[in-house]
Amino acid sequence: MPRFLILGQGLAGTLLAAELLQAGCGILLADPGETNTSSRVAAGMIHPVTGRRLTKSWRVDEFLPFAIEVYRSHESFLATTFYHEVKTLELYKDIANSNEWMSRSTDPSFLTYMGDACPPSAVPEGIEPGLGGQYLTKGGWLDTNQYLRAWRNYFADNELLLEVFIDESEISFDSEKAYFREEIFDFVVDCRGATSATSQWFGNLPFNMAKGEVLLIGCNELKSESILNKAVKLIPSTTAGEFICGATFSWDELDNIPTEAGKNELTNKIDKLLLLPYRILQHRAGVRPATADRRPFIGQHTGIKPLYILNGFGSKGVLLGPWMARTLKEHLLNNAAIPDELNIRRLLQESES
Repeated sequence: MPRFLILGQGLAGTLLAAELLQAGCGILLADPGETNTSSRVAAGMIHPVTGRRLTKSWRVDEFLPFAIEVYRSHESFLATTFYHEVKTLELYKDIANSNEWMSRSTDPSFLTYMGDACPPSAVPEGIEPGLGGQYLTKGGWLDTNQYLRAWRNYFADNELLLEVFIDESEISFDSEKAYFREEIFDFVVDCRGATSATSQWFGNLPFNMAKGEVLLIGCNELKSESILNKAVKLIPSTTAGEFICGATFSWDELDNIPTEAGKNELTNKIDKLLLLPYRILQHRAGVRPATADRRPFIGQHTGIKPLYILNGFGSKGVLLGPWMARTLKEHLLNNAAIPDELNIRRLLQESES
């Protein structure tokens, strides 16, 4: 079986490593262990219906059951829990938004995800009830820190992890193999998230990075087992009385430094939603590896045969990642085609034309 050097142990690198291990391949992950990457900062939410127009997430009917199946299998393998399937209460923003949700509740293509309507009187105590809301089912959230930490411990315990920052000049290639620190690999896969945007290998791809900030707040008085969403999301954490709140989007200062502006944006939204006192426990920021056409980057470098990329999940990595990792694995091991809408050649051909 081939041997892989995977650069980055964020969501993309971890999911790909798990796929390759299951197939019996040899792997080595190289990751410096930074705590402020987008995968580790992300709230990890899967949201089946999104956006101002209340559309279903891209290919959610396929991606969601597959993602849950993968995460459940990883929970069994690692003997821990990190995916939490919970309802989301979408609180109506106004009458027009309420009417949009009522329209979706009668659309057969949305019925899988539509729960009960929630009148104002049934909104959790301590939340501004407004006009009430609509419950969504089938979604949930991945505790990305717990997930990545559990896998990291497994990789380290089995000597599959190298805790270093990789300088690209340390890796050399010929027409068939890659060479790194006196070891030989059949493939190198770049899964470094935002770092790949400045890479000498894939820096020409049209990344569209977006900084996101999240808060962890404490509010013991709020009793809600559902995710609450109205301009900001309040996600019940695994610790009672704590909620993950986010996230912001910024395309200007692309760094991992939390800002006062980001905190104020979030607290202003929380203050309009939450009628109870709360305290900020943590404030974190990360840069999402989003793409110009909102589709992931999967594929082979045009000039270096053993070099590939798996990247560009944006804010939907928890939903998209399992399918994308399986797609690349099937291509590398079984020569399955990478769909045109995912293959980086769609972008490279445009830039070359």
